[in-house]
Amino acid sequence: MIIEVYFSGGFIPPESVIINAINNAQKTIDISIYSFWGSPTADNIKNALINAKNRNVRIRVIAENSTSNPNSQSYPYILSLINNNIPVLFDSLSSIGYGCPNNNGYLNHQKFIIVDSQIVLVGSFNLTYNALNRDANDLLKINDRNLAIRFIKQFEMMWGSNGNIPNLSNCKFQNYKYDLMEHTFYYNNQILDSIKVFFSPKDGTYNVVSNLIHNSQNSIYLAMNKFTLCDYRDSLFPKKNYTFILVDNGTWNDKPVLNIRGQNITPDAYCQNKPWNPPGNILKDNIPNNGILHYKFAIFDKYIVLTGSMNWTYSGANNNDEVILIIYSKFLANTYFQEFNKRWIQAGGSSNKNENIDFQEVEVFNVDGKLIGKNISTKKLRKGVYILKSRNGNYKIIINYP
Repeated sequence: MIIEVYFSGGFIPPESVIINAINNAQKTIDISIYSFWGSPTADNIKNALINAKNRNVRIRVIAENSTSNPNSQSYPYILSLINNNIPVLFDSLSSIGYGCPNNNGYLNHQKFIIVDSQIVLVGSFNLTYNALNRDANDLLKINDRNLAIRFIKQFEMMWGSNGNIPNLSNCKFQNYKYDLMEHTFYYNNQILDSIKVFFSPKDGTYNVVSNLIHNSQNSIYLAMNKFTLCDYRDSLFPKKNYTFILVDNGTWNDKPVLNIRGQNITPDAYCQNKPWNPPGNILKDNIPNNGILHYKFAIFDKYIVLTGSMNWTYSGANNNDEVILIIYSKFLANTYFQEFNKRWIQAGGSSNKNENIDFQEVEVFNVDGKLIGKNISTKKLRKGVYILKSRNGNYKIIINYP
């Protein structure tokens, strides 16, 4: 088991991680795409996929139907894959590729790549230049066969078969899917306790997130692209004294955000007027070069990381095809906190300087394999990439710090 975490603008570009994974594929690549455009990033990924196809790697692609529209920026890249004999299944009927009739008209918003039934790339990223270079996104690369097989099962439920070509009579999207009832993967070591994975809309992601909020005891750090679900506003209210919320500028005037800011809203059937008094600890992003805060992550109690593709919206939790991961690891939580803190300061907030942790019973190496130390604090780490190993060496987390 190896977990690597990368952030846009970090020490190692997420784009290179994706392309390297594709270039190193030996047998299979399965991809779920929401959007796919922007030179040179999309060109580089497209060419890597075509090259993999030409060396006999089996590639299957699931794409959001809007990418099949000739007016879409993604259309030329998707069409190029199809023209190079890479099968593409869209989540609804389409004039190109394969269109699945079994859907509810919502979005295939999940973003993941599975390589050789062993490696999963997952996070908030789209396959676009802005997403991987300018906007604020996260990318997890998880090397674990059991987790990869779980993702393949979900992929093949949508694909309708385990073959090279989708089965249009058996493909399933949105509420046509069902819960596979396989969510938790246990590791029980010094670095990682467990990983849970849930897929919207049938795996109960709405309640999963609600329970994480409800069960939090001492800290919540939330970085969210879209926040329009007022139920989550209400769940956060009892935790307001230790909750810090960073949102994208585009959701700054949405109803639950306005209430958290202490402002009144016009109520409707989905959202009552419940302004926080005093206002919550909330800021809007200040990403350089007009970038978007595209994260969908939260850190609970300095131990639990929630991330994936799901925005805190009604459609995200109840209608779209989405994926969320919940990772129980104080080391990964600290890595995400460092990214949150960087973006919080960037938005004009004060640094949370008391969040350093000690790597107890864990060895810390640099990328060249040199031992940095044991039982050391994050306060002693310079900016860079580090490898954390459990005592038996079987479990590793590769982090960009800070």
